[in-house]
Amino acid sequence: MKPGLFSYTKYFLLNLFFRSQVILKRYRDFRALSLSASGTPAPVSTARWIGTLTYKTSLPIPGANCLSRALTAIFILKRKGYEARMEIGVRPKDETFLAHAFVYSGTNIIVGNENGEIKEFTFLSDLRSSST
Repeated sequence: MKPGLFSYTKYFLLNLFFRSQVILKRYRDFRALSLSASGTPAPVSTARWIGTLTYKTSLPIPGANCLSRALTAIFILKRKGYEARMEIGVRPKDETFLAHAFVYSGTNIIVGNENGEIKEFTFLSDLRSSST
């Protein structure tokens, strides 16, 4: 199934909107957009479709990053009635930490692992559960 111009346009505009939200608002302000959604997990083919379109349509947007892509993917999954959750991973780099957003629906990674980076990160949820 090949996406049409409408799909590309819709995903591009959503990516652009969420990129602007990341720039203009503080985290606590856009967190109200809901970083998770309940429902049934997206089928694998749908998960791939959403992930691919979200990633590809974000490329021409200056400064688009994992967080704006994650918010876009969650919005789309919610609208389609699928389960979605964001996980934040961290890893040390030099003397600072890098953070990266991943979006799951069920066990499928929708966005965030385009280059296999998941193995480099430790999830904040894992750190919280090991400290209790």
